[in-house]
Amino acid sequence: LRSSSLSPGPSNKSNSNSQNNNNNNNNNNNNSNNNNNNSSGATQQGQVQQHTSPDDAEGLRLLTIRAILRAMMSGMSIGEPWLVVNGAAMIWGLYLPLMSEEKFAELSDVLLPITELVLQVDPIDSNTSLTVNLVEATAKAAEHRLLLAALADPSISAAAAAAALG
Repeated sequence: LRSSSLSPGPSNKSNSNSQNNNNNNNNNNNNSNNNNNNSSGATQQGQVQQHTSPDDAEGLRLLTIRAILRAMMSGMSIGEPWLVVNGAAMIWGLYLPLMSEEKFAELSDVLLPITELVLQVDPIDSNTSLTVNLVEATAKAAEHRLLLAALADPSISAAAAAAALG
């Protein structure tokens, strides 16, 4: 392209002004269309958010956990310990709010398989603080489940509650 083709000459000034006005009008129309689209998009997005229930969120969380666990098991089977450690860190982060509220009993089904996988990783390839935190959280989860089972039925002994929890 030549530089003269990029800038209009003096004879085209009125044409370029009318073209600019047309472009500005088109841009204004596009902006108003975008605003209309944005407002309808916000309504649609609000409708989507209204349909999302806590059960749906928990279902998505469980699907995520299952996918991460499969990736962790695959990592162990192919000798890639970083997949196990990264998966454990992801799940730790996902459930950190529940752990900070000390709702360990709700996490026992998730924590046990993760902890078992992390404990299979060579300590050289592992994250020691993550491993210790997972083991501690898993122990607290087992303790909380045992206590809840004992409180739910005081007639059973602690040994029977432990056996019932498996």
